[in-house]
Amino acid sequence: MKYSIGLTVNSELKRLLDAIPSGQKSEVIRKAIRAYAPQIKSMKIVLEKLEEEHRAWSKRIQEERIIHQKKLRVRYENLAKHEVKLWLRALNNSEIDLVI
Repeated sequence: MKYSIGLTVNSELKRLLDAIPSGQKSEVIRKAIRAYAPQIKSMKIVLEKLEEEHRAWSKRIQEERIIHQKKLRVRYENLAKHEVKLWLRALNNSEIDLVI
């Protein structure tokens, strides 16, 4: 028998569902869902908290990556400026011959 309640059933659950008389299956399933509703709600709350923590963690990682990239860019720019100064100093001291 096919169940269209949106659940995947294993063989044990299928046997339990098959043991319920035909006209009462829907009501029994509804009662079971209502009985576990508080647990389902608490699991939903926990899941939402975990998802929020994950979003915050992802945002923090992204912000740290951006900060790191900015620091690297500044460092490379400073290294490039320093190298240009060294080349200019060497050129002024005639250590480099630019004759082609």
